[in-house]
Amino acid sequence: MDKGLNEGLAVLLVTVVLTGDAMFQTPLGWLADRVGIRRVHLSCAVVFSLSLLALPLMLGSRIQLMAICLLLGAAAGALYTLSLVRAGKTFNGQKLIMINALFGFFWSAGSVAGPVVSGMLIGITGYDGLIVTLVASGVLFLLIQCLCKNEKTLLASEQEDDMDEATESAR
Repeated sequence: MDKGLNEGLAVLLVTVVLTGDAMFQTPLGWLADRVGIRRVHLSCAVVFSLSLLALPLMLGSRIQLMAICLLLGAAAGALYTLSLVRAGKTFNGQKLIMINALFGFFWSAGSVAGPVVSGMLIGITGYDGLIVTLVASGVLFLLIQCLCKNEKTLLASEQEDDMDEATESAR
């Protein structure tokens, strides 16, 4: 493989990433309950991006490579899980059903398109292009989160919309 990894090590690293995802969901959820979900969510995006940037630097040590992959899996898994939790705290009723359906749609679309796009990126730019694209997605997530309204503002505007709709239907 391009970076000197054999197939067995590559499979092991994928397993370590998935283990990090599964193993850290409960501790990160607990932490989000204690210090705030948005803070943990943004921290996971930072860890995700930095872990990807550090990945090439860890290729010389199998232990360091496995540790960074475990951390990467924890952060990446929490991005999705905490997004669902934040949606559940922000929306209710029909809007929550719609948001949840959108999550499922985008998850499915990513599952289908992800390997195709990843394969094309690797073919065109090598493995570094894939890492750069993933880092860019983490940074884009951070930018969007920093530019968007927080959940309380979203919830207040949603409640205001619901009240406006109720007032209009009462007329």
